[in-house]
Amino acid sequence: MDELLGKRTPLNYYEGKNSKIDWIMQEYILAPPQDHRTPNKFEDYALCKIYQKGSKASTKDKSSTK
Repeated sequence: MDELLGKRTPLNYYEGKNSKIDWIMQEYILAPPQDHRTPNKFEDYALCKIYQKGSKASTKDKSSTK
């Protein structure tokens, strides 16, 4: 059974009105419960990942740094 667990929303940042910059935020939220009698205690929360596009520090590079 395919059940929707949540939603991801990508957000781009701009300087001024038309100048898109390399910073991106991914917002993750839980889907509302299908049984509306069961309250979702996490409905007011979101998990956000903020990163700069193009900066790819690989796990290999991080592990070799001591």
